[in-house]
Amino acid sequence: MAKKYYDENGNEVKRKGGCLKWVGIALVALLVIGVIGSLLSGGDDSNTTNNDQDTTEQQSESTEEDNTADTLAIGDTAEINGIKFTVNNIEFTDERNQFAESNPERVIRIDYTLENGQDEDYAFGVDTQLYVDGKQADTYPLGGTDGDIGFGSVSAGRTVDSSVYYGVDGQDIELEWRPIFSTGDKAIWKLSE
Repeated sequence: MAKKYYDENGNEVKRKGGCLKWVGIALVALLVIGVIGSLLSGGDDSNTTNNDQDTTEQQSESTEEDNTADTLAIGDTAEINGIKFTVNNIEFTDERNQFAESNPERVIRIDYTLENGQDEDYAFGVDTQLYVDGKQADTYPLGGTDGDIGFGSVSAGRTVDSSVYYGVDGQDIELEWRPIFSTGDKAIWKLSE
């Protein structure tokens, strides 16, 4: 039964706005449909967001790849910021340091040449990392028998030959060289046998 309304004199008044009631209901229904639609497509939005993130990551990776040379091999040279780095030779050795804290399966010696094309001295020896089966390997305290200690400084416009040793427990071996103070540029040599 419909409600009746009366004015201050007691006369029955027909209330206008009955269609406003339906307009209000329609607006609420549209709002509810919109909320439900956004909740249902929220998964799609998150996928879109994830896709956008994936695209951004891919662009970031491709930019990094642009800054990183293709995987190099022994004998190849990479140049970053005026510094040239060449892996000349690798050799696995049975020598061990009796005072070393670790006893790796194998020890690899990496001989390299570094050419400083910058206007300042360049410190080397902490600019390389070895990854074995995707895991970062530790340097191994070996060497020095030929006067090579694996780190130092090379003057501007000069070249140095050096070696670095790493303990290797695994098969997939990659050397990563990133010049000190480089902003993301690096070079990678595949050293697996």
